[in-house]
Amino acid sequence: ARRYMSELADYAEDLVTTAFAERTGIDHRVDVGSPVSALRLVRLPDGLAESHPSADALRNRVVSEFNVEGAFTSFCGVGYFRLSTHVYNTAADFEDFVERMVPTLCDWARER
Repeated sequence: ARRYMSELADYAEDLVTTAFAERTGIDHRVDVGSPVSALRLVRLPDGLAESHPSADALRNRVVSEFNVEGAFTSFCGVGYFRLSTHVYNTAADFEDFVERMVPTLCDWARER
């Protein structure tokens, strides 16, 4: 189970960061030193989740408008999204996120 979750987290991180980078032209990978096997951080486009209150508001908006549960946070004025995998997650879950959420999040960032 741990190997599956770690491999899925690696896949999801590559998929999501690449999708953001293709739209923004910047690297969205986050070097945390030693990643936890099932968790990864992805830098959000500039303008999103730049404070804890705005990260909470973004989480609420994503749930309300897309019924997608996600963990958004902020550190030093930069917004992040936490990728979390478990045995019930599949690659299709993250492919769906890239298809539906990455374009929307990039649009919302540009609106700010």
